[in-house]
Amino acid sequence: MWTMKRNAVSAVGGAIILLFYFLNKITFLFGASFAEGKVTGYEVIGRRITIHYPIVRFDSPKGWVTFKAESNLEIPQNGKVPVVYKTSDPAEAYIFTFWGFWAGGLVISVIVFLAWIIFFTSFFSRETVFGFEPGKLRLRIIRPPEEQERPRFSFRRPLRRKNP
Repeated sequence: MWTMKRNAVSAVGGAIILLFYFLNKITFLFGASFAEGKVTGYEVIGRRITIHYPIVRFDSPKGWVTFKAESNLEIPQNGKVPVVYKTSDPAEAYIFTFWGFWAGGLVISVIVFLAWIIFFTSFFSRETVFGFEPGKLRLRIIRPPEEQERPRFSFRRPLRRKNP
């Protein structure tokens, strides 16, 4: 049986979350092509709080393609931008900058990563050991002896005796 403490399990889980994100982006890049695009305008959403989406147009082997990029990128009208697009589907395209390609999903992955870490640090003590049995998809929580002897919380009310 393999065993790991709480902090190791939370770190491995967090690493898997971030690894999944980066592998997803890297596999996109392996099947992608690059082009130079031009910002043709902006789509503005909202009245009081507005979100600006650049509309980018670029030339691909399948013809001209127009797409809506990530929000609030500071690119001037008619500005030239690097574009990365899926070769098999040019409509799936991104502005190839940190904020245009990497940042959106990275923020979500970091939020999921932090939620994972908070979950493990909140519900399990530092000394809790998790056991993994090879060949079985089963996780065992091996609690330290001092935690096993601790009385559990009960929602039952104690019975009250009425005074005569």
